[in-house]
Amino acid sequence: LPAEIVTATALFSDGELAPAERIVRDYLLRHGNHVEAMRLLARIGLELDVPDDAEILLAAVLELAPDYHAARHDYARALLQRRKHVQAIEELEKLLKVDPRNRVYRTTYATAHVGIGEHERALALYRELLADAPQAADLHLSVAHSLKTLGRPEEAIESYRAAAAVRPSFGDAYWSL
Repeated sequence: LPAEIVTATALFSDGELAPAERIVRDYLLRHGNHVEAMRLLARIGLELDVPDDAEILLAAVLELAPDYHAARHDYARALLQRRKHVQAIEELEKLLKVDPRNRVYRTTYATAHVGIGEHERALALYRELLADAPQAADLHLSVAHSLKTLGRPEEAIESYRAAAAVRPSFGDAYWSL
């Protein structure tokens, strides 16, 4: 990677979004399309809650590099932030064909199903993930939310309590209870 992009990535990782964005934009203006620079700018956009710009950038990245899986996952996330759940599911299915056991892809896929109201499907997906990682408090919370939405409060309470038991400082679990 070019030094500017390495520096911008480090700034991004440290939460210094404005300087990272300046560096990446300047680099792209001087050098044109560079898939990693474009992806980094899109990731900054997602963090700054500008998913429409991120979606456009990531679509362009995928035109240039259709097998760039990390960019495709970021694209799916941008689509989810824009409430384009069906399109996100399509992108995630492409990723899952390549790497069906990838926990991040599977979790995002389940979340996308929540977005289209397929709570039973999402619940099944979350439970599959939870079977492999019973100490994942976030998954217990997602299961609980799905159960609550499906009108199964007793089971939801059990899952909220499981999330709190796994991570005692997990405020979202206590708040949901």
